[in-house]
Amino acid sequence: MNKKTKQFNLWLKEYKKAIIICVSLVVVLGAGVFGALYYFNIIGGTSEGGQPESQEVVQARVEQSKKDGKLRDEAVSAAQSGDTAKSAELYKQAVADEPNVERKVQLQLDQSAVLYSADKYDEAIAVAKVADAFSEDKFLLADWLSRLYEDRQNYPEAIKYYKLAGEWAKSGSNKTGISKEQFYAEAERVQALMKTGKE
Repeated sequence: MNKKTKQFNLWLKEYKKAIIICVSLVVVLGAGVFGALYYFNIIGGTSEGGQPESQEVVQARVEQSKKDGKLRDEAVSAAQSGDTAKSAELYKQAVADEPNVERKVQLQLDQSAVLYSADKYDEAIAVAKVADAFSEDKFLLADWLSRLYEDRQNYPEAIKYYKLAGEWAKSGSNKTGISKEQFYAEAERVQALMKTGKE
């Protein structure tokens, strides 16, 4: 074999390796994207009974997501321009029109998030607490308030709500699957923050 043939064979070998690596990356990334879409029930999702969701159910989810996004955008715009009354009215109507209790809670917490992002911290907490009357399941509310209170450095309240979220961790509304132990660990972490902040 001459020198040119050896170089060509070496180049071909490296080229094949690069192609294999690229194809492998594409397959892995594709599987990851598909897995994420499947996990979040965007494609091939399953109903609560474990049956595949119909195209109509998936389409309804997409439409609901668009509707929620539009509501949030309008409310954020109003709140950031100082018109928190308009923002509140948008959410009040959406909550009143919503028959599903878990969605009512989520909409109320979305309103709280809008206010929080507009630096209306006390209003955000007050609005979130309205969700307490909607359902006996307090997981979403406790989870949200734990984070709000920690961010505001109200550590005693943050600890209280992390522990409450932990007590409700088996709730069907806990879509993240965070365990009771994880919430309790968060409460301990905040407890340590509180101690170091006082020293």
